[in-house]
Amino acid sequence: MGRRILAVNAEYAYLFRHALLRDAAYQLQLPSDRAKLHALAFKTIEAHHGGRAPDPPPLDGAIDAPFKPHPIDECAEELADHIQLAPRNARQAALCRLYLRRAAETAERNYRNHAARRLFEVLAERLEGAARGEALRRAADMALFCGNPKEAIPLLEQAIHCQRVAGRRELEARAVGCLAGLYKDMGSVAPAESNYRTALALARAVGDRKTEGVTLANLANLCWEDARLEEAENFHKAAEAIHREVRNVQSLGIVKANLAGIYHVTGRLELAVAAYQEALALLDRNTDRLQRGVILQNYALLQKSMGHMSHAERDLKAAIVIHRECGNLRSEGNSLGNLAAIYRETARPAAAEAAYVRALEILRDCGRPRFESNHLCDYALLLLETDRPQAARSAWQRAQTLLRSLAGEAELVSRRAQMLAACEKAGVTPLDEAVPTQPS
Repeated sequence: MGRRILAVNAEYAYLFRHALLRDAAYQLQLPSDRAKLHALAFKTIEAHHGGRAPDPPPLDGAIDAPFKPHPIDECAEELADHIQLAPRNARQAALCRLYLRRAAETAERNYRNHAARRLFEVLAERLEGAARGEALRRAADMALFCGNPKEAIPLLEQAIHCQRVAGRRELEARAVGCLAGLYKDMGSVAPAESNYRTALALARAVGDRKTEGVTLANLANLCWEDARLEEAENFHKAAEAIHREVRNVQSLGIVKANLAGIYHVTGRLELAVAAYQEALALLDRNTDRLQRGVILQNYALLQKSMGHMSHAERDLKAAIVIHRECGNLRSEGNSLGNLAAIYRETARPAAAEAAYVRALEILRDCGRPRFESNHLCDYALLLLETDRPQAARSAWQRAQTLLRSLAGEAELVSRRAQMLAACEKAGVTPLDEAVPTQPS
């Protein structure tokens, strides 16, 4: 049998050889000559894009100072790479910080979350004090959006330390609030609430009304998830008043959506519809795509509960498109689980199973046990309905283990009632009971 000859596309072969030749030629240059070439490349690219970019607002400056894009931002990371390898001089370090910052901001604005995280971390290594703390906090935010909450913890702890040492309590409040949110997503209620209350005290101590309002809303969400609905509603209304006072339109839209959720679960459906519609109007298509996706997801749940299944499915699919566009894995997993529930209830079991499997995979990877447990309970019922009681039993037991560590007794009782009804209909032993052994 003759030898098989592996054909290689001529264009790719050329590019491969060209890359090898390029790297070999680069390595043959003396270090001093390479540094000069990097300086020349930096100067040429900068000139070709209209000259030096302006300095952005300081990371540790006013919280509301906007970052203004510049045409050179598209090659900011390349400029940072070149200036780092150019001959050292008095301006080199400042230019490196300038273009690393612009590259990180651009990556975040374009939802390239992994790149933004890496760039903010590299930038943090070149900063000190409060500015370093803010760069680390921003890196932690990106780690969360990438679905890596455990990697965000040490970044936030370093950020908090930097702000505490620098005496910047308003920036410390933001970092502590981010840490609280991380614990909330991981289902750790006590440390989440403790950190939210610490952040609230810090914000009030320095008169930072905007951060106070945001923290109150986040604390309200924690109370909601802990079944303290009256407390949650009061916190949200206090946050709403502050956001109106300081004209924080984006946060006001988020709070209105959160209030809509509370109105929904407490049976005030007309108020819920009105609040969701106001929230979507405040966060129009161009102001905050990420939050609009989250609100569409929750509005879909209201539509579903009102029997408007086609509208709910439409809004969930639109939300998933936005989640993917923004790299928001955490919300994508939850929306997929909710979409799976609609497929299940409209007799599309194959589509439901595919959506549940992907949703659970994402939520497990992102460390969101509360949402994972809820969708896992529903997935167990789907397995039961499709005549797979053993697989259903296994999924149910995993879900119950998660729920016992997270939810109150009411949630466990409600879920068990659903399971018992499904088992009775299927004619099988309850999923939390041992299966009788057959006599030999």
